Amino acid sequence: MLPYLRQLRRWSRVGCAEYGRGFTHPLLRSFFGEGGSAQLAALALVLMFAWLTGRDAGYAIGGSQAIIGLIADNLRNLGGRLRTGAPVEKILVERDTAVGVQLASGETIAANWVISAADGHATTDKLLGGRYSDASDRNLKPFPSYLQVSLRRGVRSVPAARLHDPGARQAAGR
Repeated sequence: MLPYLRQLRRWSRVGCAEYGRGFTHPLLRSFFGEGGSAQLAALALVLMFAWLTGRDAGYAIGGSQAIIGLIADNLRNLGGRLRTGAPVEKILVERDTAVGVQLASGETIAANWVISAADGHATTDKLLGGRYSDASDRNLKPFPSYLQVSLRRGVRSVPAARLHDPGARQAAGR
């Protein structure tokens, strides 16, 4: 990596939005300059494209919805119940243990496990009412999240048709 250190330093100081302004084509300009990627350092995209080119990374055919669909199917097969379109108002806590959630509709749902998919500030400040935030956390500002899942070995390939067809997923038994 030593021969590339100068370039890595340079790209770590350039934001994607700034990089995108160098393009004249509106589609390329908006790709780099808008949305969540605009907040990233251009280095993040350079590395991602390098990993893709070297076949060290990939993406799910069907996007995150395909992955979520597989997780939801697995949950249902294990006897779990998934409910969507029901905004959570707060996490219910008894003796410092999460015991369920209260929905925006006022309905409460008891649970053995509560897993927040919100960012840390929304979870501690809104859903938990600030009860578990220490003073130092309040000085931090929310920032866009970036998720990377790295899988190396032991992951079998799922054909694209199975990602889009729930019936095919069930018939194949995952």
